[in-house]
Amino acid sequence: MIGETTRLPPAFVRTGEKGARLMPKGKGSDAVGKLEEGIDGWLVGIAAREAEWEETGERPRPVLTVMDSDVGMGKSYTAALKIAATVRSIPECYTERKKGKGGSAQEIKGHARVPFVVTTPSHALSHQFADDISKSHPEVDLGYYEGKMRAGCLRPADLGDLAQAGISSHNLCEAWSDEEDDSGGKVKVLNRCQHYFQCPVQKMRAMFNRDPFGRGIWKDGYLHHDLADKFEGGISEYPDILFTVHAMASIQAHPDLVKRPRAVVVDESVTANLLNEGVFPLSTLSSPSRETVRLTKAERAKGLSPEGLMADYAALAKLAAAALMKANARKDVCAVESLVDEWMLGCARVECRRRNRFDTDAPKLAADKLFRKTALETLKDALKLAKRIAWQAATSEAKYGPDSTSEEIKELCSQPKSKEAVLEWRFWKIIEERIELVYESEDWPARAKEVRIALSDDKVEVSWRGEFTWQHADILMLDASVSLDLLACCFPHHDIEYVDATLYGVGEEMPQFVHAHPGMSMSNTSLVPPASASTEAFDKAARAVFTLKNCIDSLVLMHPYGQVLIASSKKVEENVLNNYTLAANSSTALRDLGLYTPATWQERRLEIEHYGNLRGKNNYKFAEAVILVGKMEPPEDSIRRLARAAYYDQPEQADDERAPADGDWSNPKCAEKIRLRMRDGTFMETVQWTYRNKYERAIHKSLREEELIQAAGRARAAQRDPLDTSTWPHIHIIGNVFPDKFVYDTFVHVNDLSRGAALFDAACANGGVLWPEAVIDTGLAVCAGGDADRRRKTGSDWLTRRGFTKDTVPPGWAKVDVRTNCGRPTGCFVWLPSLTDGETPESKAEASMRKAGKDILSVRLILSTPVPERVVADMSATRLSVEERDAARLAAMDEARDIVRREQGGIEDIGESGFNALCRFAIERVMLCRKVGLPEISAGEIPTPPDPEDVESQIPF
Repeated sequence: MIGETTRLPPAFVRTGEKGARLMPKGKGSDAVGKLEEGIDGWLVGIAAREAEWEETGERPRPVLTVMDSDVGMGKSYTAALKIAATVRSIPECYTERKKGKGGSAQEIKGHARVPFVVTTPSHALSHQFADDISKSHPEVDLGYYEGKMRAGCLRPADLGDLAQAGISSHNLCEAWSDEEDDSGGKVKVLNRCQHYFQCPVQKMRAMFNRDPFGRGIWKDGYLHHDLADKFEGGISEYPDILFTVHAMASIQAHPDLVKRPRAVVVDESVTANLLNEGVFPLSTLSSPSRETVRLTKAERAKGLSPEGLMADYAALAKLAAAALMKANARKDVCAVESLVDEWMLGCARVECRRRNRFDTDAPKLAADKLFRKTALETLKDALKLAKRIAWQAATSEAKYGPDSTSEEIKELCSQPKSKEAVLEWRFWKIIEERIELVYESEDWPARAKEVRIALSDDKVEVSWRGEFTWQHADILMLDASVSLDLLACCFPHHDIEYVDATLYGVGEEMPQFVHAHPGMSMSNTSLVPPASASTEAFDKAARAVFTLKNCIDSLVLMHPYGQVLIASSKKVEENVLNNYTLAANSSTALRDLGLYTPATWQERRLEIEHYGNLRGKNNYKFAEAVILVGKMEPPEDSIRRLARAAYYDQPEQADDERAPADGDWSNPKCAEKIRLRMRDGTFMETVQWTYRNKYERAIHKSLREEELIQAAGRARAAQRDPLDTSTWPHIHIIGNVFPDKFVYDTFVHVNDLSRGAALFDAACANGGVLWPEAVIDTGLAVCAGGDADRRRKTGSDWLTRRGFTKDTVPPGWAKVDVRTNCGRPTGCFVWLPSLTDGETPESKAEASMRKAGKDILSVRLILSTPVPERVVADMSATRLSVEERDAARLAAMDEARDIVRREQGGIEDIGESGFNALCRFAIERVMLCRKVGLPEISAGEIPTPPDPEDVESQIPF
């Protein structure tokens, strides 16, 4: 590894167990055995609870078994095989079906075939999971429960228009309408799409609505005995295992067998699909202007007018806005209870005026229990009205139906819809739930304040937690980045069992090398500033981008044969790394060695992905290196709102608030000291920013560190040979966040790493070989005098600081001792990729030394650390081609010339390499500004405040 010379950020090495080198011991099979035991235990537990249900008549409380296993240990594959074996050996389970509506079916209990449900983050992973089962158990029937578009809706254009406009597509399939009968009265008629009984979507839903006891098909709570015969071609039998995606995990309107399965397997975390947040303007409440409500039949019978109902809605909305502002000003006030009090007082004033009494009597009347009960009913009615008006503004179901033409649907979708109406509906729903809990339930809220709604500046913040679809089923969660605190909040109906099947849990280490590169945060803000940022911010960002690309150059050149995966945030991927190519000098050197051509190297060996898009992927299981840039860092406000959705019904004592580092209790963040395990048995102590609230910390960690772990796991280190270090992948973390689950081999500052590419350029220019004097001759280091010993000492020190010592060399290098007539041997370092057919490190070193005019007496190989054989990955190019990116860089040269002229002061002093660096910096700045649209900066503009994550000063304890 290229060593460090720049002082690291605040970090201290602590002595660990002397001589305790942390290396794998080949006990990975113990972790696999524990994984298999955990899955077996879950399956046995399902059978035991089914037997208890059958014996007692009461369904036991379901269990959520969390399987904590390292990425790449094969937990999904193992679970797939064991579930398939269970289905084959025990095809039926104990189940029940309640009475249908209108007496359409009687209650029945007994043994029947009910499918397992497997839910994954994506459809691609579902098919991968299913392929594993098909190969080993082809006799097991598999099926997929998908959305309408994937399932094959026969009106895809209309469905796409509705989806793009954010309008529910339910009425596209079927809808009820009022029609006149022969006597002139109104009757409800169900209209269906003309393709209904040929549609693959409806066939799929009907298949999963089959009664497990073979009595017919369930639909809308009724059991239909002849519905299957109406479908063209009939209905298939439902599968033994059905696959779906996490997006379905918080939707309740599923077919019967999907919603009530035998058990559920959740592959990877699903909490992100259950925790939701959003904001809408306060003006939505303080100045309401919704579309006039449509009256129901009952309201028309009472003589109510739309104008009167809208006036009631406006009054309630303004009261809610006032309650939010009051709760924001006083931290001891609950917005919902303040709204209730103001509603009671308003109703009391109206009643006083009706009784010809003074308004001063209103507070006393508002405190009367009987009056409050009556007034509370009026408030509940007003909330129902507000929900109805908001939902009407958010959807347009009643404005179209199955008979609507494509033109009518396009016209409907072209009408502007209220984007914040769904959030407003959720706002009223939360108030309704709080009122029911406080005033009508025997249970008391866990918190004195309703935290799911709040006011921040002029925005109303809304947080809510979706209800898990399979809340009454036993669940096996296969998650290598689990947070038990969040699971306890999101699965309140389950008993949680935790199984540690990690390598660390059995006293083993992951067979991988991990290298940390601190010094810069590499955050979104530091690399891609907003368009409103100042010129200074863009200059700083351009320098950061310049440093980052030099770092990647160094790391890519360190792994010249194997596949390299670069992972970053989506914003950095799109704005910084999408046009990444090797530096010009490095590219030329590699081309001279036959290692770099656009067709065989750049597009097929290097791949760039973003965090959140890597879970479960196997495309990179042969990668030699994974480069992790920055981290996934959601906005602070989003983390706060997501945490509220998690902990709103947990007692306040569970928050585990930590004291702020600066004494400012309004600051949600604090410094956290962490200990990182080093390969030599010592510990590296450093600090990271985290959140004071326990739930905010859990969400922050799951979105930040766990995504780094998931990205690193794409190299599938757990599947490498733990006793053969040449097969281990190298994980490079460039940033300021280092997960404590890893064992670290080196810490190298980004400044030193960014200069590493020059080392490879110099080695290539010197025939692939470096020795102390060559370091001076190639300009890597500067020696003040011409004395031979001084030159040798300066060059040797430079190499030592970069990992070239008497008994260690970086990966891809070999050390050869060459004895000349000058006395003691000279240590030559040979870059192994520079070897051609028939060459050895010894012959390469001897040839280079002879070319330099040395008389060689003997040559001896000391050590060699070859890179693994190149693995060509079959992947399609998803970025611009090399030619297109090179053309873009050339086009940017013209725009960069002015910057170079403006900043070329002292150009004679910095030399040609410095001038090239200045040109590259100018190009990076131009291209960065192109991405985000740099505005005209006026004099005296206030710069954008820095991201707290970019603060690189020492944090005191």
